[in-house]
Amino acid sequence: MLICHVCGKECEDNTEICPVCGAELINSETGEAIKSNEQNNDMVLEPELVTTINDPIEAEVFCDLLTENNILFTSDQNDLSESMHMGFGGFYTEIKIYVAKSDLDKATELYKTAVSMLEASIEEQEDFEEEN
Repeated sequence: MLICHVCGKECEDNTEICPVCGAELINSETGEAIKSNEQNNDMVLEPELVTTINDPIEAEVFCDLLTENNILFTSDQNDLSESMHMGFGGFYTEIKIYVAKSDLDKATELYKTAVSMLEASIEEQEDFEEEN
């Protein structure tokens, strides 16, 4: 049996995508299926979706804030930078960020903080460019 690293659902061995949360069930480092006996002790219990992000920079900032606040999280992307796909102009796929149900309110507030930080940074950059 395979076990989903995001939601903990046990899946059939030939499953590549979790039927519950849509996470890939393949270890990106080894390319092998994640087996149920490889379950991480730090697995998010009772995962709740905090947000869906389509920008890996925003996702990195948010995940850094979660880490700084000792909130365990997981994502349907093992490597957030892998959400960038090359095509005409490049495009991003959605990144789903999950936390334990007990941390959902705090994580939601941190997400608002992350968005505010990024918006302020963009405004500062635009002001700098206008001055020069």
